[in-house]
Amino acid sequence: MYTKALFGATSSTPPETKRSILSNRSQSYLLLGDIHTALRDTNIALSDEFTKPSSPKWVTLKLHYRRAKIYSHMARYEEAQAEFDVFEKFRGGYLAPEEKKFKQDIKVTLAGTDKETREKHALIRAVDVSYYTSLLSFHSKYLQSRGLILPIASRANFPFPPGSQPSPGDYKPDEKYMSFDTTSGPCTNDSPISIPIHIIAPYFLHNPYGDQFHAWTRAVSESDTIGTAFKGLFESYASAQPSDSVYGFAENCRNPALHHEDLRNTVVLVTTHRGRILVVPPDTSIKDLIAGAQWPRVHGSKEFNDERKVKRRHEFEFDGIELQDGWYIDVYVIPKKCLDSQ
Repeated sequence: MYTKALFGATSSTPPETKRSILSNRSQSYLLLGDIHTALRDTNIALSDEFTKPSSPKWVTLKLHYRRAKIYSHMARYEEAQAEFDVFEKFRGGYLAPEEKKFKQDIKVTLAGTDKETREKHALIRAVDVSYYTSLLSFHSKYLQSRGLILPIASRANFPFPPGSQPSPGDYKPDEKYMSFDTTSGPCTNDSPISIPIHIIAPYFLHNPYGDQFHAWTRAVSESDTIGTAFKGLFESYASAQPSDSVYGFAENCRNPALHHEDLRNTVVLVTTHRGRILVVPPDTSIKDLIAGAQWPRVHGSKEFNDERKVKRRHEFEFDGIELQDGWYIDVYVIPKKCLDSQ
């Protein structure tokens, strides 16, 4: 509705009307959990083009408070504090109970948190804040961020599976959870990271019951290729089958395993947050995969063939690879002959 209203606006439409529509649309995106597009609309609404000294104060107030909340979701607490200060100044010092609590939460976070929480916040900033989410708010320290889509509902458990977050001190970076690859010095957005990969192979019959094959890898370095994530995986499953398994299943399993391991005859598919289906060469690095899947496109990134030919609903909406349940990436491995037969 708001998008149609913006598209229907003309040069004679008052800027304040457009600003109100942008403000309402940003709130709608925020309620839907799309904080990236919500931030984009908020930034545009607060730009000099739409926000003037004479603009209605109550709309400006809402926009600054909303942007502070979005920055907080993105673990950009210094910016959230600065934005809240602007909001508080507009309010003349008066704050509602919810606003007071939000102010206190930011203050406590900036004052100092435990090591695990600090690393979590640093990881959030490193994976899901891209150049585009800083539109009209150019912060060079975020230019190296990956642009993964971390659903707002999964930020509480990130970077662990829901309901299984280790107790403080139990976290082991060499396990299958996402982590920074470096242990020296403070971690920044351009510090290397490792990401867990969930391999799904619908055509690999790995047991006599026809169950779809899937397996989680240990966290894979973003400099490694996608093929590295499943190298030896299918053969190891086939080799683990006892020779006397049901109906000679072990023997029947080995050939499909070899087909899935052969990178020359294998297709890798990765889906994005908004349902695009990307065909990715197995020799693509994890980092290049993430960059190439972003929308709007990142200049200089690899472009992958999109099997979904339907036009995007809205070109301005952000897209990218989603961290499923807030901690892993789905990768589909399919023999070319199976894909060609579809």
